Amino acid sequence: MKAIAYVSPISSCTGSGEVCCADQRRRIEEYARQQGIEIIAWFEDEARECSLMDRTGLRAALRFEGPWSSFLVDRCGCLSRSMAALRPLLALLDLRGAKLVAATELWDVVSQKVRSHYRRTPSGVGHGREVTVPADAPVSVFAEPLPQVVLPAAALPARHSTGV
Repeated sequence: MKAIAYVSPISSCTGSGEVCCADQRRRIEEYARQQGIEIIAWFEDEARECSLMDRTGLRAALRFEGPWSSFLVDRCGCLSRSMAALRPLLALLDLRGAKLVAATELWDVVSQKVRSHYRRTPSGVGHGREVTVPADAPVSVFAEPLPQVVLPAAALPARHSTGV
């Protein structure tokens, strides 16, 4: 299996520091070695000052033409702690037939939701309600507009009734 890999600094939610790109790279390399994955290109963003889909390194990774089927990260937190921010990326990877793979298995909400994104019904169809990502949402990533993407309802947070 061939993959591209991406790193970006991850700040701790507790304020106890940062997971640097060098540490992430080391964990990704170890994971790839253990899983027999060949990393054919590396991409990096040094800061997280802009929105996820506007990051230069991520945009370069998504434009990479090589034969890859996995997008490796150390953990989903290097991309975002928000599923709303990750949905367009997951949709683009789905269009390519690629999968987001985290080298470090964490149990935070976003990591679990990303894993569940890949657990679909046998037919590959979502569970009921669908969400449409506008075709112009990720245009900043590509030179030409993408087709409209429909995400499975399983990717959505459950709605809760307050009983009021």
